[in-house]
Amino acid sequence: MSYRQLDKLPSSIGSFRNLQYLFLEGNQLSSLPASIKQLTRLKELNLSDNQLKKIPEELSTMNALKKLNLNNNLLTSFPLAICGLKNLEKLFIRKNKLAQLPTAISNLKELKILHLEGNRISSLPHTIGDLPSLKELHLEWNHIQYLPNTIGSLEKLSYLSAYNNKLKTLPPSIGNMQQLKHLILHNNALHSIPESIRLLSNLVSLELQQNKITKLPDSLHGLMRLEKLNIYKNQLTELPNTFGSLPNLKEFFLHLNHIEKLPPSIGNLTALEKLIANDNSLITIPESIQGLIHLKELNLRNNSIQALPQTIGNLTALQTLYLNNNNLQTLPASIQRLNNLKELHLIRNNLQNFPDTASGLQKLTLLFLQENKLTVLPESLGNIQALTQLFLNKNQLKKLPQSIGSLKNLTHLYATYNQLVSLPESIGTMIRLQRLIIHHNQLTSLPASIGDIANVHILLVYNNQLSDIPDSIGKLKKLRILNLNRNQLTSLPDTIGALQSLEALYLSKNKLTSIPDTIGSLTSIKTLYLFHNYLEALPSSIQHLTALTQLFAAKNPFSQAAKERIIRWLPHCQIHFFNAKF
Repeated sequence: MSYRQLDKLPSSIGSFRNLQYLFLEGNQLSSLPASIKQLTRLKELNLSDNQLKKIPEELSTMNALKKLNLNNNLLTSFPLAICGLKNLEKLFIRKNKLAQLPTAISNLKELKILHLEGNRISSLPHTIGDLPSLKELHLEWNHIQYLPNTIGSLEKLSYLSAYNNKLKTLPPSIGNMQQLKHLILHNNALHSIPESIRLLSNLVSLELQQNKITKLPDSLHGLMRLEKLNIYKNQLTELPNTFGSLPNLKEFFLHLNHIEKLPPSIGNLTALEKLIANDNSLITIPESIQGLIHLKELNLRNNSIQALPQTIGNLTALQTLYLNNNNLQTLPASIQRLNNLKELHLIRNNLQNFPDTASGLQKLTLLFLQENKLTVLPESLGNIQALTQLFLNKNQLKKLPQSIGSLKNLTHLYATYNQLVSLPESIGTMIRLQRLIIHHNQLTSLPASIGDIANVHILLVYNNQLSDIPDSIGKLKKLRILNLNRNQLTSLPDTIGALQSLEALYLSKNKLTSIPDTIGSLTSIKTLYLFHNYLEALPSSIQHLTALTQLFAAKNPFSQAAKERIIRWLPHCQIHFFNAKF
């Protein structure tokens, strides 16, 4: 009877006295008939997603009921009838308008799971601790300011979630919940954690992010089974040295704090697989980091790190290393030993060179070197055979190494805003290259071998000094976007017409006086930019460009007759003969 748009139940519902399961979710019920009390064998009742404002007292006689779902209704007070359901094991009342719980909730001695999230509860009754069977307590998205000390009596509780509340403190009794495995308290107003937390010897995950914690207790070392610790976005300036005594910790999130250094004991976290420490105030990394032999992800971006220890080379399980936005000038030679590294992020540092030894990174697929001070790259770069994406933007490179052609798996090469005057001939051997982005350089020509990059889809060479384009450009059968804006081109090769997949061609702000007739063969082209050249006419072959929808041709010396011809040849195209943005 779910999702039937029912607005009421017939009183005859009570005649189904052997009914054990009743699902009425997703209707428009605002009340229940008193006859529902006759369903004395009912084990599960789902009334979620209705418009119930109250529950009849008669519900309390349904002694067989084990699961009751009242999620997403309009209840403003906790139905006292529920407190009579002495065999109830699972109760869901999330997303209502409850302001408080009755003390009689302690009658639910068999209750194992209680969901109260998304209400308006500001406090819990002291009797909450009298639920001896409770294993899961969900309190998130309420207005709770404190937890009663009696909560520590919930000796079977394994899951406590109270995130997105207004908690300022935790009761010391929290340490009495010996079976607790998951404690989720993020996005509150906590300033500290009680020392008694050390007694939670079965705790597996501790979520304290987005609070106002200024210091962690030394007693954290008692959490011998802890696997995940999340303390990001607090007000921490340091970590206790006892921190290294968490033998099973696998994930540690401490980003967005004010931590100035990591304790030497961090190297004792030998099970750690993920260390996220970005957006702190770190200047150095301890030598002891070498102990993190199972570490797979290390995020240190947005700090003030000036150098990495040689011992970082011992992190042989490392797969992802984020070092963006630091003050690194060099990388240690030991980086070559990171033979499982797949991603290396070094954006916005002060690197003046890239070490030869990096050629040992045989599994590296992504290399980000943007916004450094690199003037040259080593020939050994070509030995990183697994590389698929290479980002070199905003450096001071005058050339690329010949060995770059050995990167047979490279699909993306970005080298914008450098000082490149030429490209190596070997670039033609990069058979899997799909994007070649080299705008804002000082290129005066392109090598003939560029036509051998058979899989290139996007070629952006605008803002350079090109005076011509090699005939071999016509071999790029998969090229979809070619941008040659702002160069010194006076003509185009006839082979331009062979670019059968080309969809967008940008030729604005050059010195073109003519366009070859072969342009009419570009049957896939949709956008053509010819803005700001010296064109007096276009070839009649453009009338074959039936897919063309936009032609930007302003700031050319076209005669009126030439303009009229173009308009006649391209009746379905939007043509711009006046100033246009591009």
